[in-house]
Amino acid sequence: MTNTLERVTFRTLPNTNEADLMAAVETSGNWIKAQPGFHYRTLIKTDDGWEDLAFWSDEAAAKAASETFMDAPENVDYIKLIDLNTVVMTYLPQKVSMAGT
Repeated sequence: MTNTLERVTFRTLPNTNEADLMAAVETSGNWIKAQPGFHYRTLIKTDDGWEDLAFWSDEAAAKAASETFMDAPENVDYIKLIDLNTVVMTYLPQKVSMAGT
């Protein structure tokens, strides 16, 4: 098994309030934390939009969660703020992991 990074890049819809986005991400977090194989998630703001990064035990776990993401009630508010035409999802195998002391 290889740990996997699921990287989802996206832009929000026009006039999306960042506080609303953060609240929706928190609610969505309740769902993702319950998914088998989930390790860690972080949301990063870029010059061009957002990156939602989730670390999983393997690609199969990541893909299994992504298949049910859109239907989970906890994700509805998050999904409503995203321009779905801008979403790009990538799965990347982890090669090296380091932690600070």
